[in-house]
Amino acid sequence: MLHNSYMLVNKMNKFKYDIMVLCGSLAILLLATPLYAKTITQEASALTSWYQPAPLTTWQWQLQGEVNTSYNVEVYNIDLFDSSKALIESLQDNNKKVICYFSGGSYENWRPDEDQFKKDDLGKTLDGWPGERWLDIRSNNVRNIMKGRLDLAQQKGCDGVEPDNMDGYTNKPGFSFTPEDQINYNKFIAKEAHARNLSVGLKNDLDQINDLVDHFDFAVNEQCFQYNECDVLKPFITQGKAVFNAEYKSSYVRDPTSVCKKSKKLKFSTLILPLNLNDSLRHNCLEDTGVVDTIPPVIKINGSKKILLVPGRTYEDKGATATDNVDTTVEVKSSGVEVVDTSVPGAKYYITYTAKDSAGNEATPVVRTVTIAILTDIVLMPKIFINGESSLTINQHSTYTDAGATAVDKDGNQLTVETEGDVDTAVLGAYSITYKAVDDAGNSSTKNRTVDVVENNSDMTNDSSGGAFGFLLLPFAMLGLRRRSLKRK
Repeated sequence: MLHNSYMLVNKMNKFKYDIMVLCGSLAILLLATPLYAKTITQEASALTSWYQPAPLTTWQWQLQGEVNTSYNVEVYNIDLFDSSKALIESLQDNNKKVICYFSGGSYENWRPDEDQFKKDDLGKTLDGWPGERWLDIRSNNVRNIMKGRLDLAQQKGCDGVEPDNMDGYTNKPGFSFTPEDQINYNKFIAKEAHARNLSVGLKNDLDQINDLVDHFDFAVNEQCFQYNECDVLKPFITQGKAVFNAEYKSSYVRDPTSVCKKSKKLKFSTLILPLNLNDSLRHNCLEDTGVVDTIPPVIKINGSKKILLVPGRTYEDKGATATDNVDTTVEVKSSGVEVVDTSVPGAKYYITYTAKDSAGNEATPVVRTVTIAILTDIVLMPKIFINGESSLTINQHSTYTDAGATAVDKDGNQLTVETEGDVDTAVLGAYSITYKAVDDAGNSSTKNRTVDVVENNSDMTNDSSGGAFGFLLLPFAMLGLRRRSLKRK
């Protein structure tokens, strides 16, 4: 009995010891877990050797024109095909990372590999982008072509890539692929980029960010502030990944303050750029240097550029207007109007219009020529052609509809005809309809049609349209005038 009690005590002590050992092991394991996890994370990070831009990284995006390499930024996003290896190396020598742009979801008929696509690979044309068509992202041929483009990026030494048009499933591409097909394709592009040690950005495709953020190293977005979509991109910032955003709205160009404030709060890298991405204007929201605008205004002359004026007539210049990509209004200045002397037949005068926007960009000057004619007034005057007969007789109480008139200037250009006068068929008498036309030089002509309202006459045709053959004769008359004008020139 005593022996059994002794054995029981030993077993209980051993059980306590085992419990203590187990608890100690658990405690050591719990204490070691954070350190172990940190070690695993560090090792994984070390294995990820491609470039990974962080939030608020400065950048420049230019896809057209000669690349301006002077910006003090960390990242340049430039076209894969149009950029030489030498340009990429030059940027990298100046401590810039280079992201190479190509379209991952569309065919472009100007690219050197465009003949590699099969007919079945091509879908509908992208809205607003002629020569570009959606691709069937399920096609093995399309995927092989994209591998080739990634190989080219690796050969040129790009640090990363920006595959565009990665949201075809939302754009009625001409294929019936699903959102799952898009996710599968986008992951394929990311995997192939990483296999070549290239960083890769997710372009737009906002609806699938939660499914793709773990597979991409940064985001490139367009107009998320304009369309109130920026919050969707926050998962990238949460993971410490850059969001490169571009805005094109003209109001942002004129005053970037508000949008830039929002961008900084979200830790986005926002640029305000021209839609064609040609570096003609630029504002970096991470700087306070204002909009860099290099596009000059465009001047348009009001009226004709060449005026032939009757001697002795007063010349009134119609001026010109200017439009600008940034400034709402631009003043147009003219010179030469003050010296126009219409009393000198044969004299020629040049009126020059100039404009400059607030950034100091000067428009290309536009010139109007004013020549004082030597010819007689009758040659210079607008020609008016009355539709139908110039003199009509109609029955009382009949219906009268005036056939009107047309007019051309000395060069055969169509002019507006003003009509004055009315016919009251209830009252007997003679009526006059006056047609007037004025050309750009201010030369005017008039012609009249007379309409006699008489007592009912059964022999009359009551033709109140101006004659059965009036409209047939007009084109021949005008054709003859144009021929003579051409012969004279």
